[in-house]
Amino acid sequence: MFIIKVILQLLLVAAFAYFGVLKITGADQMKQSFKKFGYSDRFMKITGILEVSAAVCLLLGLLLPWFTNLGGLMIIGITFGAIYTHIVKENSLKEALPAFVMAIVTNVVMLIHVFR
Repeated sequence: MFIIKVILQLLLVAAFAYFGVLKITGADQMKQSFKKFGYSDRFMKITGILEVSAAVCLLLGLLLPWFTNLGGLMIIGITFGAIYTHIVKENSLKEALPAFVMAIVTNVVMLIHVFR
Protein backbone atom coordinates (compact mmCIF):
# COMPACT_ATOMS: atom_id res chain seq x y z
CA MET A 1 0.00 0.00 0.00
CA PHE A 2 2.87 2.36 0.75
CA ILE A 3 4.16 2.12 -2.83
CA ILE A 4 0.69 2.96 -4.20
CA LYS A 5 0.50 5.98 -1.88
CA VAL A 6 3.90 7.25 -2.99
CA ILE A 7 3.06 6.83 -6.69
CA LEU A 8 -0.30 8.60 -6.32
CA GLN A 9 1.31 11.31 -4.22
CA LEU A 10 4.00 11.94 -6.85
CA LEU A 11 1.36 12.08 -9.60
CA LEU A 12 -0.53 14.70 -7.59
CA VAL A 13 2.71 16.63 -7.05
CA ALA A 14 3.42 16.64 -10.80
CA ALA A 15 -0.12 17.65 -11.79
CA PHE A 16 -0.54 20.45 -9.26
CA ALA A 17 2.98 21.80 -9.75
CA TYR A 18 2.47 21.86 -13.54
CA PHE A 19 -0.94 23.54 -13.53
CA GLY A 20 0.06 25.85 -10.69
CA VAL A 21 3.08 27.10 -12.62
CA LEU A 22 0.88 27.66 -15.69
CA LYS A 23 -1.41 29.84 -13.57
CA ILE A 24 1.44 31.74 -11.91
CA THR A 25 3.13 32.48 -15.23
CA GLY A 26 -0.16 33.54 -16.80
CA ALA A 27 -0.39 31.01 -19.62
CA ASP A 28 -2.93 32.11 -22.24
CA GLN A 29 -5.15 29.05 -21.80
CA MET A 30 -5.37 29.66 -18.06
CA LYS A 31 -6.07 33.37 -18.55
CA GLN A 32 -8.88 32.59 -20.98
CA SER A 33 -10.43 30.03 -18.65
CA PHE A 34 -10.36 32.30 -15.62
CA LYS A 35 -11.80 35.23 -17.61
CA LYS A 36 -14.57 32.94 -18.94
CA PHE A 37 -15.50 32.10 -15.35
CA GLY A 38 -15.39 35.76 -14.33
CA TYR A 39 -12.25 35.46 -12.18
CA SER A 40 -9.42 37.99 -12.16
CA ASP A 41 -5.78 37.43 -13.09
CA ARG A 42 -4.89 38.01 -9.45
CA PHE A 43 -7.20 35.18 -8.37
CA MET A 44 -5.59 32.95 -11.03
CA LYS A 45 -2.12 33.67 -9.65
CA ILE A 46 -3.24 33.08 -6.05
CA THR A 47 -4.77 29.77 -7.12
CA GLY A 48 -1.49 28.86 -8.84
CA ILE A 49 0.52 29.72 -5.73
CA LEU A 50 -1.81 27.54 -3.62
CA GLU A 51 -1.46 24.67 -6.11
CA VAL A 52 2.35 24.85 -6.12
CA SER A 53 2.37 25.15 -2.32
CA ALA A 54 0.17 22.06 -2.04
CA ALA A 55 2.49 20.18 -4.41
CA VAL A 56 5.52 21.16 -2.31
CA CYS A 57 3.73 20.02 0.86
CA LEU A 58 2.92 16.65 -0.71
CA LEU A 59 6.52 16.28 -1.83
CA LEU A 60 7.81 17.16 1.64
CA GLY A 61 5.24 14.70 2.99
CA LEU A 62 7.42 11.89 1.67
CA LEU A 63 10.02 12.90 4.26
CA LEU A 64 7.93 14.57 6.96
CA PRO A 65 4.56 12.79 7.02
CA TRP A 66 2.47 15.61 8.52
CA PHE A 67 3.04 17.65 5.35
CA THR A 68 0.99 15.03 3.46
CA ASN A 69 -2.12 16.01 5.40
CA LEU A 70 -1.50 19.74 4.92
CA GLY A 71 -0.95 19.38 1.17
CA GLY A 72 -3.91 17.04 0.87
CA LEU A 73 -6.26 19.45 2.63
CA MET A 74 -5.07 22.26 0.39
CA ILE A 75 -5.71 20.18 -2.73
CA ILE A 76 -9.17 19.17 -1.54
CA GLY A 77 -10.04 22.84 -1.02
CA ILE A 78 -8.69 23.78 -4.45
CA THR A 79 -10.49 20.93 -6.21
CA PHE A 80 -13.81 21.72 -4.53
CA GLY A 81 -13.41 25.28 -5.78
CA ALA A 82 -12.79 23.94 -9.29
CA ILE A 83 -15.78 21.60 -9.06
CA TYR A 84 -17.99 24.48 -7.93
CA THR A 85 -16.74 26.67 -10.78
CA HIS A 86 -17.36 24.06 -13.47
CA ILE A 87 -20.77 23.02 -12.20
CA VAL A 88 -22.19 26.43 -11.23
CA LYS A 89 -20.49 28.84 -13.63
CA GLU A 90 -20.10 26.53 -16.62
CA ASN A 91 -23.03 24.20 -15.93
CA SER A 92 -20.92 21.20 -16.94
CA LEU A 93 -20.45 18.02 -14.95
CA LYS A 94 -18.13 16.73 -17.67
CA GLU A 95 -15.68 19.62 -17.17
CA ALA A 96 -15.78 19.10 -13.38
CA LEU A 97 -14.75 15.44 -13.70
CA PRO A 98 -10.92 15.97 -13.66
CA ALA A 99 -11.15 18.04 -10.46
CA PHE A 100 -13.45 15.42 -8.93
CA VAL A 101 -10.95 12.65 -9.79
CA MET A 102 -8.11 14.68 -8.24
CA ALA A 103 -10.16 15.09 -5.05
CA ILE A 104 -10.78 11.34 -4.91
CA VAL A 105 -7.10 10.49 -5.49
CA THR A 106 -6.11 12.98 -2.80
CA ASN A 107 -8.56 11.40 -0.37
CA VAL A 108 -7.15 7.95 -1.15
CA VAL A 109 -3.61 9.18 -0.48
CA MET A 110 -4.68 10.75 2.80
CA LEU A 111 -6.58 7.64 3.90
CA ILE A 112 -3.63 5.36 3.13
CA HIS A 113 -1.39 7.82 4.98
CA VAL A 114 -3.61 7.90 8.06
CA PHE A 115 -4.29 4.15 8.25
CA ARG A 116 -0.85 2.78 7.39
